[in-house]
Amino acid sequence: MMDGASATRSEAEVASILEEFERRNAAFGLTVDGISLWRLLRFEISFTLQNLGLQRPSVPPGEIVASLFGAIGQLATAPRGLDFLGATMTSALRMFDERGWHDIYFDPVIDQIGRGAKMLYADAGGFAENEKHAFRKPVFNDTSVLAVSAVLGRLFPAREEAAFRRLSELIARDLNLPEFSPERIRRKFSVLKWRVRLYRLVLKRLRPRCLLVPNSGQFALFLAANSLGIPFVEMQHGIFSEKHPDNLPAEALGCDRQAIMLPDLLTVYGAYWMQLLKPSALGRLNRIRPVGAPMIESARALRERRFAADPNKPVLTLTSQGIAAERLADFVAAFLSLCPSPLVLNIRLHPGYEADANQYDARFADEPRVILWRGNSKPDTFEMIAMSDLHLSISSACHFEALGIGTPTAIIALPSHELVRDLAERGDAILIDSPQALADLVASRGWGTVPPQTADHYFHRNHVASLRAVLDECASPRTGSVQ
Repeated sequence: MMDGASATRSEAEVASILEEFERRNAAFGLTVDGISLWRLLRFEISFTLQNLGLQRPSVPPGEIVASLFGAIGQLATAPRGLDFLGATMTSALRMFDERGWHDIYFDPVIDQIGRGAKMLYADAGGFAENEKHAFRKPVFNDTSVLAVSAVLGRLFPAREEAAFRRLSELIARDLNLPEFSPERIRRKFSVLKWRVRLYRLVLKRLRPRCLLVPNSGQFALFLAANSLGIPFVEMQHGIFSEKHPDNLPAEALGCDRQAIMLPDLLTVYGAYWMQLLKPSALGRLNRIRPVGAPMIESARALRERRFAADPNKPVLTLTSQGIAAERLADFVAAFLSLCPSPLVLNIRLHPGYEADANQYDARFADEPRVILWRGNSKPDTFEMIAMSDLHLSISSACHFEALGIGTPTAIIALPSHELVRDLAERGDAILIDSPQALADLVASRGWGTVPPQTADHYFHRNHVASLRAVLDECASPRTGSVQ
């Protein structure tokens, strides 16, 4: 029996626990209406077992109400027969120019590939102004779908099923997580079923030829698209490792393929990810395609065009994640006391998990070398990294993004850094195990450069052409029947 409420665990540690649980209990086989309940819960279980203490700030009720009033009008005027529909979120509105805020996933693509559009939901507080001043408006705000399905799932739940009770018993017994009660599992399943019904109405109205989703675990969208014969493409978002809970092991293919809800295709950033995910279920099915990322291409071009290091005043950009925030603040304070020389230290807060800067405001208010940036502020994170001598974080996707941009990156050895330690072992990142080590690195300017072949290994070039090839593949009748 595992202690589900104990200390923090790494993603790899939790993956081993989950895979052992699955082998022992044939967990993926517990289905209701052809849906694997364990697949539905796997990410949430993993998140609970990791015990990272992360919590997204809630979306203000006013934003939810506004989405409800606008939904019907949006559907009435939305275009039909789109070549592709991107299902994005408000926290993706993070790039700004004179025209307004831009979605980092889809706006660059819609600019260059015709007959595309996006729908959007509010996934975090603090982005209402970004949404209000967005350059390109969504054809539909599906915050309304999330809100209404959450209510309907509680008012009109699914019938009692033995599978709910059985899975709850297994989770309580083997993982020591009694909070995953039969009623909690039934509620999650009920909300899913209502969400699928509502998304079917939306997709039947918009009728896209392909649905692109820059996130994992969007099961309601997958089921709705699948029922209408619309190819579903999951796009890599952040670090999607071989141990990520939504990256199913190859052993899951022994179960009903439909029940475990695998996307038709998964697009990843580059060859590194293709190689990493090759043994997974999607890798075994040959459903992974490298396509790069538009924000990395623009940031890489910016660095090549404008960045010039100041040898007397290096620029460091630290991307915070909400993980071990107090310890990270202590680390930074110790580093600054050991390194009195001139520098600029940008601290960029996470757009989803850090609504305020309490850990940093009080500590560095009187430190002129530190500049604090909210997650929804401008310039965007990619531009800041591009214009920096060195990027720093604990275990952020920004480590990979910095390499793709061409900026050296360093890993601060605090809880969760194991997730990206492989980068240091490969020689592509610098492991910093103490404030003194960082002070020594800054004093020596010892971060070197990122070779172009390294940048290309993590982030494929020619994103638009690569994504157009994915859309063409989705238009082929073979895509929906990949085995």
